[in-house]
Amino acid sequence: MQIKTNRILSIVIGNRYIGMAIFHGVELRDWFIKTLPGKNIKEKINNLDLIFHKLIQREMINIIAVKKQHSSRCSLNILKLNAAIRAFTKRKHLAIIDFPIEMIKKSLLVGKQNKKHLIEEVQRLYPVVYYEYKREKNNKSRYLTRMFEAIALGIVCNKKFGDKRKH
Repeated sequence: MQIKTNRILSIVIGNRYIGMAIFHGVELRDWFIKTLPGKNIKEKINNLDLIFHKLIQREMINIIAVKKQHSSRCSLNILKLNAAIRAFTKRKHLAIIDFPIEMIKKSLLVGKQNKKHLIEEVQRLYPVVYYEYKREKNNKSRYLTRMFEAIALGIVCNKKFGDKRKH
């Protein structure tokens, strides 16, 4: 039986921006914000498919971790984008895992559980994101928050499933 390292793409979706992080085992390989171009939801879904196709092919992703959206707290378009991610992962035969933000915070934080503390904990665990942390700390509008949430999502996914997976 061959043992293969998990390759996780963690995603946090917004209407305009998508936070993503790529993990190979517990190693954080890449983290970024992508702008989701498109005037309507169909264009955004097509662009999302292109982005995923390139990333999955380049990084050989086998698990997609998605921040679970609360249906009463998000827009219809975000729900449609989440459905598009599910359809894409099903077509590509990839594992998909949903984590609500509350579970991510409980898994990583002790005491106060807010996004500011979550970002600080991610920076503590992965000092390589210090530059982005410092930039976000000084911003009034939280542009990089989705990216930090995506990194936290990948950390929780690795904790839950271990950094090795039998195939």
